[in-house]
Amino acid sequence: MKIKALLSAMMILCLGITSTQVVNAEDIADKTPESVRDFINENATWGKVKTNGSVPVGNKEISLLVTFESQEDALLKFKQMYNENISLMKVQENLQELSDENYNEYFSLLRKDGEKYFPLDELNTIYAFFDIYENNDHNQIIKENAMKLNFRSTLTEKNQLLEEIDSLSPDYNERVSQAAESRYVTHLSQINVSAATAYARKYGPKNKYNRNYNYYGADCTNFASQIAYAGGLRQGTSWKPYTKPWINANSFAILWGKKGNSKKWSDFVKTLKPGNFIGADFTGDGTLDHIAYITANGSTSTVKEIAQHTSDYVKMSDISDWRTDSLTRILWIIGNP
Repeated sequence: MKIKALLSAMMILCLGITSTQVVNAEDIADKTPESVRDFINENATWGKVKTNGSVPVGNKEISLLVTFESQEDALLKFKQMYNENISLMKVQENLQELSDENYNEYFSLLRKDGEKYFPLDELNTIYAFFDIYENNDHNQIIKENAMKLNFRSTLTEKNQLLEEIDSLSPDYNERVSQAAESRYVTHLSQINVSAATAYARKYGPKNKYNRNYNYYGADCTNFASQIAYAGGLRQGTSWKPYTKPWINANSFAILWGKKGNSKKWSDFVKTLKPGNFIGADFTGDGTLDHIAYITANGSTSTVKEIAQHTSDYVKMSDISDWRTDSLTRILWIIGNP
């Protein structure tokens, strides 16, 4: 499988995109840090975002993720808007006050059981806040790993660092790890749909996970990989338990490819069929955040049955948070051709 290399940082500079341009979801394949910033800021809910330059990784220049212009202001706005909901989470989950130090605890719980604390139709907008908020930490990891490359001696050690960078890196960057697609003889589109679907339906519901595999707090991609493997996809050096492409949504999409982006679920869902893997980028920042699998068609063209983990379920899309659009969420079909 050949994955298209995206624009490098040098090419980005040559394009000269300005902050006054309006960026649509349909232009997402030609993203740059500047166009991502403008796309999010055109639809800003929690505050304006900014670009953050780039870092050298080997012989490539990797652009960092966009972040809030003010983390403090964005967090304060979120806490003020959802004070009652956050307070309920704090009490019932025995958490400390939501802060920069513990936001990941809240985000993890929301992705697993968000409907317990927030209206279903608002979850994707809430996810979008955390998705941008965590970029500050992700940029720090990218920079630290880039520095560590200078002190690692073996190819295995270096590639582990590069895979971590790719798992966090936005899709307008070139891949830096050495995932070996030549080892794969099938694509996601060629799985045995009946076998994959049977597995998804068996292990998708809450507390029904396959105990032969690790179970993670954010388990969506680990589960998607299990489904693909049950459907006959071969494991290889880069895709096997528990490599980054096996457990990380962004790495999974980098390895297998993605297509068919859309902001509107009502349009996107009509293109889906059983056997499709789908992904969501909550903010359009260029990193994929969530993976699910289509198990069946519904009673109309705008309803499909979805199996996923985080949260764990097999249910129709019209009673799931997939049905609800947010201002920045981008939807993808995973796998080429």
